[in-house]
Amino acid sequence: MVVVKKKNGKWRVCIDFTDLNKACLKDPFPLPRIDQLVDLASGHARLSFLDAIQGYHQIPMNDADQDKTAFITPRETYCYKMMPFGLKNVRATYQRMVTKMFGHMIGKTVEVYIDDMLVKSLQKENHVADLLQVFNILRESRLRLNASKCTFGVSSGKFLGHIVSRRGIEPNPDQIAALADSAEPKNIKQVQGLTGMVAALGRFISKSADKCKPFFRLLGKMSKFVWNEECSVAFQGIKAYLSTPPCLSIPNPGEQLFLYLAVSDHAVSAVLVREFGQEQKPVFFVSKEMDETELRYLPLEKATLVVLQAAKNCLTISRSLGVEYKPRAAIKGQVLAEFLAEFQYDPNNPSLTIPAEAQLGLITGKWELFVDEASNSKGSGVGVVLVSPEGLIAGSSFKILGFQQRSRARDERMSVYLSTVRLLLAKFESIHVAQIGREHNSHTGILAKLATALESDVQQTVCIETLDRPSFQNQGISICTISSQPSWMDPILSYLVDNKLPEDRKEAKMIKRKAPKYWVSKEGLLYRRSFIGSYLLCADALKYVRECDKCQRFAPMIHQPARELNPLSRPWPFAQWGLDIVGPLPRAPGNKKFLITATDYFTKWIEAEPLSNIRDVDTKRFFWKNVITRFGIPWAAISDNGTQFDSRLFKGFCSDLCIKNFFSSPGYPQSNGQPETSNKIILNGIKRKLEEAKGKWVEELPSVLWTHRTTARKSIGETPFALAYGVEAVIPLEVGIPTTRTTDFAVQTNEDNLQKDLDLLEERRDLATVRLASYQQRIKREHDKNINHRVFRIGDLVLRKVMANTRRPNEGKLGPNWEGPIR
Repeated sequence: MVVVKKKNGKWRVCIDFTDLNKACLKDPFPLPRIDQLVDLASGHARLSFLDAIQGYHQIPMNDADQDKTAFITPRETYCYKMMPFGLKNVRATYQRMVTKMFGHMIGKTVEVYIDDMLVKSLQKENHVADLLQVFNILRESRLRLNASKCTFGVSSGKFLGHIVSRRGIEPNPDQIAALADSAEPKNIKQVQGLTGMVAALGRFISKSADKCKPFFRLLGKMSKFVWNEECSVAFQGIKAYLSTPPCLSIPNPGEQLFLYLAVSDHAVSAVLVREFGQEQKPVFFVSKEMDETELRYLPLEKATLVVLQAAKNCLTISRSLGVEYKPRAAIKGQVLAEFLAEFQYDPNNPSLTIPAEAQLGLITGKWELFVDEASNSKGSGVGVVLVSPEGLIAGSSFKILGFQQRSRARDERMSVYLSTVRLLLAKFESIHVAQIGREHNSHTGILAKLATALESDVQQTVCIETLDRPSFQNQGISICTISSQPSWMDPILSYLVDNKLPEDRKEAKMIKRKAPKYWVSKEGLLYRRSFIGSYLLCADALKYVRECDKCQRFAPMIHQPARELNPLSRPWPFAQWGLDIVGPLPRAPGNKKFLITATDYFTKWIEAEPLSNIRDVDTKRFFWKNVITRFGIPWAAISDNGTQFDSRLFKGFCSDLCIKNFFSSPGYPQSNGQPETSNKIILNGIKRKLEEAKGKWVEELPSVLWTHRTTARKSIGETPFALAYGVEAVIPLEVGIPTTRTTDFAVQTNEDNLQKDLDLLEERRDLATVRLASYQQRIKREHDKNINHRVFRIGDLVLRKVMANTRRPNEGKLGPNWEGPIR
């Protein structure tokens, strides 16, 4: 926690929510573009600038999320009830709220960027009414304003770092003053600060990339910092230019705009202008320094580059307007005088001369479309060749998999295509359809045959597309049949109402014996005759138990799984390890009382080491010494949420080696069941070897590990030793009882036999993978038989299991198993 003093003398509490932000998903709600808001805010007669007090602290936190914002002070632990600063999605959350509040007014009389609000009016007389409408919305939403930061009824003001007025957009005087008062840079860091200030004012500076060229050279990786006279001249030139910055004008809807382009040796620039009477006023400037690839562009490509750059910087203006190229006319504004350099064509090269008619006119002529089809056992194919008036040929081929060989144009399924074609043909001025001989349509026929005979691996030199289903389909109606499970009351109702009995004699006899005990009302409800004379309405026993409060509170514990089992497996040895810690155990020599284990998910190989402390340093050392240096860098490590594995030191160590960390849920530790199984195997093996001297477990640990590594595991059908090294280890039993391997051992053939075993290791591991998958499927089938699906939604009332710390001492085992309800 850090307390920072604000400009107004108040204090702001800053909390580090780094870990919480990593666990939160990104809110995709978009923030408005600042340039777009500034453009929309200018050109109005009256403006009012509003600022919300305390920013995000006016939005309450969800009750379930308040504990997640907890932080520790020297005295107490606190959490936020209102949304604090520093969280990942606070900006998007606040923007969503204000967008919903002023949804119908945004873009008309209100512009909002998070907590900065602007009320604008084209006419002075309407401004009070617009403000009153905004105040009513703020009052209904209980959103308070900071009166000391609000300004009402002015003709210009500062909004999102710009000065907006009816005249247009002007740069922030504070930014210009900061640049004008700055001294010449003396190191690279100061040059970076200078270029940052120029970039902030880039839309107001004509050909900024050309003016800042000496600065950009100093920022190169291979450049040394040398501030020469050229840099000083450019620095003073920027200051002189910004001493009288231009005022950017805002175009009216539907107004014709002019984009002037300039291409130099190392940069491209553009200015968008509008004509206002006999004067041209700039709308925005854009400039870009070309990289090594762009410097090799042709002159026309460089001009296209600057058009693309201008479109990116002015999407709101250029998105819906048509573009027409014209030769540059006379320039009417002083601010455009610098735009004299544009790309020139070589007059000696007549191939680059473009007639005016070709520049401004549209090419008209007749297009020709050739179509052919082919069918065989592999499917149907269509070939299409389109020829432009200039003679350019575009070929395409389609392979249709959804049609049968007998399909022809007369098929009813083609009626949808026919209606679609008729709709498209109606849009042409004229069309002529004629059937030509195959000898005059050879190109299209080849494409059609190619589509049916093409193999998937053939490199396509023409446009070939495979259609798995028809492009146009009739709208059909889907009918879903919902069946309900029969009730025990249905046979009795059928007998009493319709006198129908089941076909089974035993079941019919049982229904006849039960039926006299029941009675059916006029509404068709089944009642049971009571011995006291009243009728008891029959209901489902399961439904009754679920609605009974005492039945639920004293219900037995649920041991059935709630969801299907998802087994974890790795297809290769030593790619995924499970980590866990066992202890405390009886104190052993060296003050050893903990045991850390690592289990490979594929070979079931276990590494274990006794520890006196379970710190993150010990975990890192064990993982490096026993896993990485022996078996290589794994792909992932799975552990619980202990501080030894979730610490910044251990996670940083894994991140440096590109090892992924996965953690099991604290509420469901069975998700990391492999280490738990390994711990049980080790503890059971140690128990059998120890009697009274429990402190000798450290001495017995190697023999227990050796026994496990040389014993075939049921899940993989192999020993961990064999899957790791390719051969079986010689165990102590083979020393006392001679075996073929020990008696027939020959030094001359041993090397060859080992090489053969290594050659078969790949196959042995593949078979182990198959056995492991089969074993996991069997376990999954048995597990999923007893699933008790439980679906919970946010806001539901549920009962919670009574834990040992929440059980009342005087109730003991006679108390309820569940408590609540809680939301």
